[in-house]
Amino acid sequence: MAPTAKTRSVIDIDLHAVAAELDFLPQLEQSWAQESEHGRLDWQAEWWDLMGRLQALHDAFRSGTMSADQANRYRALAHQLSGYLPLIRRLGLAEPPVALDEVA
Repeated sequence: MAPTAKTRSVIDIDLHAVAAELDFLPQLEQSWAQESEHGRLDWQAEWWDLMGRLQALHDAFRSGTMSADQANRYRALAHQLSGYLPLIRRLGLAEPPVALDEVA
């Protein structure tokens, strides 16, 4: 089945949401020590949501549902995410639920 405009729109929204949070990770690391326990828990909950979005993006990528532009954006996102793995570990956030090395 061909992807619908709604499906493509959801993919765009998820790509933007995950990319925006990844771009924020270095700033988060700078303020992490000053975050309250509640603030850290909120961020971890938001991160779990983002990892769910990442899983959906990965599934769309692997199934061919993404447009060529979206697939390129996802590849760039996966590459960026791979580079941030040490930072993600330092913050104690969940690691991505997808095999980033599958995204070539």
